[in-house]
Amino acid sequence: MTNSGFSIPHDESVSPEDIEQSVSLSNANLRTADLSGADLSGADLSGAVRPADLSNADLSEADLSGADLSETDLRRTDLSDADLSGADLSGTYPPGLTGDNFAGADLSDADLSGADFSGVIPRPADFSGADLRHADLSGAKLADAILCDANLADTNLTKANLRGVILTDADLSHAELSNADLRGAVLTNTDLHGAILTNTDLRGAVLTDANIDCDILSDDETIARPTQTTATWPMFQGGPARTGHQDTTGPREIVTTQWDFQTDGPVESSPAVVDSTVYVGNKGRHVYALNTSDGTERWRFQTNGGGHSSPAVVDETVYIGSYDNQIHALNASDGTEQWNFQTDGPVKSSPAVVDGTVYAGEEGHHVYALNASDGTERWRFQTKGGVSSSLAVADNTVYVGSRDKSVYALETSDGTECWRFQVDRGRHLTLAVADSTVYVGSGHRVYALDTSDGTKQWDFQTDRGVSSSPAVADDTVYIGNFDGRVYALDAGDGTKQWEFQTDGDVSSSPVVADGIIYVATWNDDHIHALNVSDGTERWRFQIDAAWSAAAVVNGTVYVGSRDSHIYALSER
Repeated sequence: MTNSGFSIPHDESVSPEDIEQSVSLSNANLRTADLSGADLSGADLSGAVRPADLSNADLSEADLSGADLSETDLRRTDLSDADLSGADLSGTYPPGLTGDNFAGADLSDADLSGADFSGVIPRPADFSGADLRHADLSGAKLADAILCDANLADTNLTKANLRGVILTDADLSHAELSNADLRGAVLTNTDLHGAILTNTDLRGAVLTDANIDCDILSDDETIARPTQTTATWPMFQGGPARTGHQDTTGPREIVTTQWDFQTDGPVESSPAVVDSTVYVGNKGRHVYALNTSDGTERWRFQTNGGGHSSPAVVDETVYIGSYDNQIHALNASDGTEQWNFQTDGPVKSSPAVVDGTVYAGEEGHHVYALNASDGTERWRFQTKGGVSSSLAVADNTVYVGSRDKSVYALETSDGTECWRFQVDRGRHLTLAVADSTVYVGSGHRVYALDTSDGTKQWDFQTDRGVSSSPAVADDTVYIGNFDGRVYALDAGDGTKQWEFQTDGDVSSSPVVADGIIYVATWNDDHIHALNVSDGTERWRFQIDAAWSAAAVVNGTVYVGSRDSHIYALSER
């Protein structure tokens, strides 16, 4: 490219011919301009107006100070050593320049509030040596980013997601880190002098040789030093709304067995993972607590009936149902029973625990609300059929399916019925609730119901029956069925986005983490990892037939199997 030495005035549009003739684009109007692949290294783009297509462009050492790059396409753009001081990078595509190379870039005073740098395709964001002084990164997602030697002095990182970030030798002096998530971050030799770390989550963080001349306080003003605890998958499908989606990382590439543990019976229960411990039940009448790092047994508790109810772990207590017609509350640290509640039938349903109340259904046609501290009954609601599927709780409402072919909405306060909706079949009616919509599979259909009154928003017909729970993430519903397919449906109108064909029945419920769907199959003996965008398979791993839904925590998939094992799978 040659520099003809002229500038393009503000408010005049730029054509590809103009771009080829000039590297002085100060204050230029770049709306709709296509600079993709252009060599603009060293160019003056200060004050330029968006949105331009800069994908694949070489902007190394370019002057972008004060540029309005909001909504600009910057995929794979090389911004190494570029001057981005004061630039507006809000709404760029992909959001926040995910995965781009910022090595040596000057981002001082740049507005990056709410920017998303958490992507791992093609790699985590690289800010090595970048000048981020005074930058606004409040609410930014920088998980796994590389910030070695970066200057973050006086930067606003309030509520930022810095989980697993590498901050070796970085300058965080006087940085605002209140309520930031620094779990598992590496802060070796990092300068935290004068930093504000009120309510900062430093569990599992490495602070070797860091300068911690600052206060690390929680709300009760006690020192909250880093620990090795984590709590990211506390109950079936990740939480009481049963969306199957959590803000955590999972293995993206081919996996191997980190460990496996043999129980004394088939594992149809889905694991919960809290504070470095895996909790799971089995049909051999036991509840197990296992160390996440190596699978060693911490404790086991024997029930009188076994089953496939999945545990809920809240406030250091494990809640689980059993075929012995009981709901058990166990001490999470040693497995001692704190209380049990006698129901009218076997408890196959997985408890949900919200605001001090345990909600669960049972085969004796009831839904129960129990005091989490002592198991006393708060209310019960009677259906006309057994409740074997897991209920969902969201926005002060319990949503539950019954074998009487009905979906019910009940008030959490007293169990008053708000509405009911009739479906085709009632055997498998586990629900997920997201964005004021209840998603449920029944018979050969998937339904979307309005949470306010139960009116049907849409339905989608499958070729065979649906028994898995839906997972909901980023406006998409993922669900499997007995013909071995996994479907991705638009959450708004139910249109099919893609489907993936396995070699077995998909009875296990899909879960979603970090752009990957994890789902096990019943008789092709595999767990599959699929891209959420198009359903392409990233990897599969052979296990025996699985009914258990996976739990995904910090790069590891935990799943049970009919061969009586619990598997922990991570990248090789």
